[in-house]
Amino acid sequence: MKRNLLIIILNLGLFAFANGQSVLQKRVTVNYEDLSLQAALVDLEQRYHLAFSYSSDLIRLDVPVRAHFQRVALSVVLDAILNGTGIDYAEMNGLILLRDKPVNQKPQLTSRESVGKEKELEAQLEQILAGTPPWKDPNLLVRPILVSTPTSVERLPVEKKLPQPDWALLNEIPFKHGEGPAVLQVSVLPYLGNYMEESDEIAANVSMNLIWGVTGGVYGVEVGTLVNLTLGDMYGVQLSGATNVVTGPVHGVQLSAGANIAEERTKGLQMAGVGNYSRILQGVQISTVLNVVSWRAGGLQVSGVGNIALGHTSSVSQISGLLNVNRGTSGIQTSTLLNVSKDVAVGQIGLINIGREVEGFQLGLINIADTVTGPSIGLLNIVKRGYNRFDISTSEVLWVQSGWALGSPHFYNLIQFGYRGNDGRANASWGLGYGIGTRLFTTKSWLSNVEVFAWHINEEKFWTKEMNWLGQVRLLIEKDKGWFRHLYFGPVFNISASRLNATEAGLNGTKLAPYNLVDRAAKDTSIKAWVGLNAGFRF
Repeated sequence: MKRNLLIIILNLGLFAFANGQSVLQKRVTVNYEDLSLQAALVDLEQRYHLAFSYSSDLIRLDVPVRAHFQRVALSVVLDAILNGTGIDYAEMNGLILLRDKPVNQKPQLTSRESVGKEKELEAQLEQILAGTPPWKDPNLLVRPILVSTPTSVERLPVEKKLPQPDWALLNEIPFKHGEGPAVLQVSVLPYLGNYMEESDEIAANVSMNLIWGVTGGVYGVEVGTLVNLTLGDMYGVQLSGATNVVTGPVHGVQLSAGANIAEERTKGLQMAGVGNYSRILQGVQISTVLNVVSWRAGGLQVSGVGNIALGHTSSVSQISGLLNVNRGTSGIQTSTLLNVSKDVAVGQIGLINIGREVEGFQLGLINIADTVTGPSIGLLNIVKRGYNRFDISTSEVLWVQSGWALGSPHFYNLIQFGYRGNDGRANASWGLGYGIGTRLFTTKSWLSNVEVFAWHINEEKFWTKEMNWLGQVRLLIEKDKGWFRHLYFGPVFNISASRLNATEAGLNGTKLAPYNLVDRAAKDTSIKAWVGLNAGFRF
């Protein structure tokens, strides 16, 4: 018996505590610039599930309003948009009443069609003052109080003055802000808790959801075993075993074993076992699978699989195990496979890197960019506005050489094919080469590059299976203006490592060297070195 009595008393206390929350304390975000008052009221009703009651004939709804607020109480927004309009507001049982401020005696309106409105108006006022909102009465149509006015001036045989509302009665309604969020909200399932069907309108300092709960806002801590659904702001910490969902801005930390979802903005940390989503990010997202920001990202995204930032104004760094995608500006992108960014401020590190304007560097197997101010270091570098040249040249080893230089002046790749004929000393030979180069200096008419090259030389037969490598270090001078523009020439240091032409006396190695500065054998490899010359054109 005592136990049952204690439960009844506890429920009554929770019920009384829940009713103390005012709708005027609900946190809202608005951006109104020369918007009509009516449009502003409709926007607030639709986005925050509010109910306004007013007469379109007694207050002006076409006045322009301006308001820019983020995460403030509804009362602050109403004070701003109604300032100077001569309109006052009050809250009664969740209904927000709008009316003219009673300065002088209100003008009397006359209309033949308005005679029948008196009883309907009185009935609505009686219900409001009795504590039963009109929208909860099934017998009463929910609509603003409408009053017809004459469209033309005419003499009426019987003219009756329109009765005005009893504003003295409405003046007894307290026009004040709410008293702040509730201390505790407890739910088992949505709308099954201490605030029942009003739980989505109640902001709480502490919210506890045994399975799945709904609140109107959190200003402290929310803990749930499965799902936390906050239809408003979240300031503080939100913990769940499966999912956290916040329709308003998040300032603080969301932690979940499954997913975190912030429909507006996250300023803080989202950490999830699966994934994170936020429309705007000002902070850090960490997940094992995927992080997504749909509009503007600023801060850091870290994931085991992928990071995606879709906003063109994003400025974020991304670290992932597989891929990063950013339609804005990236600080640094690091992944094992793919990095894609509109612009890059610091650098990209991955197997494949793609960027438009790269102010930093690219390090990967394949690098693609429109413009690079730093180096693109990789096996293949493609820079649209970079150092891209078709090369044709000659040397004492391979008489005809042709290929491409691709990349930027800071770092470019060289891919070449070379051929030489039979000169009596050596049979016809050909080779495939790959190299890298960089710009040393640039003057008004000249520039200088240093290049490192490696060739596989096919000598004595069409394809030489034995090791027959030729390494080169080239120091080239290129004419950059005037006659013979793009003509280049310079000395080349050559070193050959070959296992060809083995005899009983030892290895003879390659026959392509015109002379030798070094000629020795190291185990089963012939090492030869000499200095030659390379000259050609790059277009």
